[in-house]
Amino acid sequence: MSAALSSDTPVTDALTHALVAFSLRFRRPPRALVVVADRELRRETARRLTARGLHVVELAETTALHAEVLRSREDPTRPLDLVVAARDLRPISALHAIGFAQAQRVCAAAVLLTEEFVEEPGVYCCQPDAEVVAFERTVLRALQRMFSRPQLRVAPSLAPGSR
Repeated sequence: MSAALSSDTPVTDALTHALVAFSLRFRRPPRALVVVADRELRRETARRLTARGLHVVELAETTALHAEVLRSREDPTRPLDLVVAARDLRPISALHAIGFAQAQRVCAAAVLLTEEFVEEPGVYCCQPDAEVVAFERTVLRALQRMFSRPQLRVAPSLAPGSR
């Protein structure tokens, strides 16, 4: 994850447009949880997402992700829009933690940082050391999935037309 951010690619432009559309629709930036044990990878991933305008919370283990999911379920002012997790997390697997978030209907978009492809519904894979464009393409696909899931719970105060 060492490539510099670039705004001259169609993927970057599409991601920027999707994030602006999200912010206009929900009147807030998307909230992302970055769950990665490796501190350097976690910080670089968070930096990339923050640079695109997401509100990022960094976590080092899946038990913290579970706690955030429960808080989001109970408190609609703490939405959970995107989870980016490393596959090698402990003590609970990243796939289990993502599945838990999706089952609670508080998050549909998920990116799994992994060296090998994993076929799981609603989970998009990306190599941990992927170039910026590949990472952004994966995030864009995950967010597009979220936009197509209207059954996700959105706090009334955060829903379109509620202000």
